[in-house]
Amino acid sequence: MIILTKINKKYVTPSFILTLVLIASIYGTTSALADDTTYPRIVSKIAQKFGLEEEDVNEVFEQDRLQMWEDRKKTQEERLSDAVSDGIITEEQKRLLI
Repeated sequence: MIILTKINKKYVTPSFILTLVLIASIYGTTSALADDTTYPRIVSKIAQKFGLEEEDVNEVFEQDRLQMWEDRKKTQEERLSDAVSDGIITEEQKRLLI
């Protein structure tokens, strides 16, 4: 059995929590991206109301979805870089999480 000192506990617990949060955020991002749901009802309603083509409206939704994904990815990379700077994870761990 390993006896953790006060200093080790100080770093192990936050590191463990950060790892769980990172795994959860990666899982959430992956799940959101796997959900390739289109918005047929809302797209149809918007297209009809404003006299637009459904394909054009759907393209706007797709562009927005992709932009949100890019924003999440950028935020995740920034958080991981901060964790590397703070010594919580290594650069190799960051690379594996991205």
